[in-house]
Amino acid sequence: MSEQPESVELGESMEEKNVFVVDPDDYQKTRKLKAINDSKQHFRDLQESKPNTAGSKEWQGIHSRMAEAVALYGSELLPLIDDAIEKGILSESDLNTQHGSIREFIQFDGRFPDHDKQELKDPRPVVFKEVYRELNHIERKLGLGLEMQEDKGSAEI
Repeated sequence: MSEQPESVELGESMEEKNVFVVDPDDYQKTRKLKAINDSKQHFRDLQESKPNTAGSKEWQGIHSRMAEAVALYGSELLPLIDDAIEKGILSESDLNTQHGSIREFIQFDGRFPDHDKQELKDPRPVVFKEVYRELNHIERKLGLGLEMQEDKGSAEI
């Protein structure tokens, strides 16, 4: 009769334990997906925590932080976007919105440059929400987002 191994209860914090990575490529992909999802969640958290009423200067600050959060999300996706452009999955035109280039929006931390006035435009909700939707669309095109599947019911035997 063989003895069963003694069970060991792990503490609350796994940070104190040694972690061994079997496949460094899988680890990097997992870290990248986590960073993308964390930056998306940061934007959602900001959106949920915004007040119902605020002064004009307060709204300007709130909108700036939200636009910066969208730009952070985009900056996490940008290396994958660049790879997809090189492979022909996306084109540079996929990064254009009616307000400007998503690449510029990311580069200027949530603002679009006004080339005529040589300055950056303050972010408006309609603008950064459009960029957020486009980034979500690009993420799905890259195969990173959720996919809807048809429920075909249970298998019949």
